[in-house]
Amino acid sequence: MIRYTLQCDRAHRFEVWFQNSAAFDEQVTADQVSCPDCGSTAVEKSLMAPGVPKKAETVGPREFFNQMRAFRSHVMNTTEDVGGSFPTQARQMHEGEIEHKPIRGNATPEEVRELKEDGVPIAPVPPEPPSEN
Repeated sequence: MIRYTLQCDRAHRFEVWFQNSAAFDEQVTADQVSCPDCGSTAVEKSLMAPGVPKKAETVGPREFFNQMRAFRSHVMNTTEDVGGSFPTQARQMHEGEIEHKPIRGNATPEEVRELKEDGVPIAPVPPEPPSEN
């Protein structure tokens, strides 16, 4: 979506959202865009101020590692470690052969690739962050 500030031939300014710039061109050419004040279809784009995104909040390294530790701790406390049978169990759950439950375990890079190719939803558990951070 794109928002344009438009102006009619009587100097009324208004804003309208369009799917994209091509949609704007099509609708204006077909006289489908009219001024909400006077109804004129003689409209054109008006000069607009650029949209400047707000600065994203940043997190320092210490807070980042604290968040990573908390996430890792949550994963470790709420999942069952199934070790090397992880690829088999994850696939069986995905295919409905066994009951779904939160598991974690080990898989080779090849097994991970095959699971992802088959649409099995998996994600790596982040490593423990360094203790000095």
